[in-house]
Amino acid sequence: MISNQLTDYVIDSDCGIERKTINDFIISIKNKRVFNQINNLVVNFKHPLIILEGGGIYLNRGLNPNMIRGVILWMSINKRLPIIRTRNKKDTVSMLYLLAK
Repeated sequence: MISNQLTDYVIDSDCGIERKTINDFIISIKNKRVFNQINNLVVNFKHPLIILEGGGIYLNRGLNPNMIRGVILWMSINKRLPIIRTRNKKDTVSMLYLLAK
């Protein structure tokens, strides 16, 4: 598994993974960075994946929960991007390990 400039992790030439903590995900929605990141991911990898790490996605985020839901739906339906939820960094590491295996 390597890292590159297109995404956070590359399992192989076909599988790129964007890891977002919930806070980073919310910030990237607010500044609209998430849209370019997701578009780059799905264009450059045959098997793109996003990992959303952490809980409390709708709690006190300064965004309408439907905005967050809308972005998740856009990623999963329009971009056909699988979304994996993990509890914390340790859970994410375990998931990445299994994917690389």
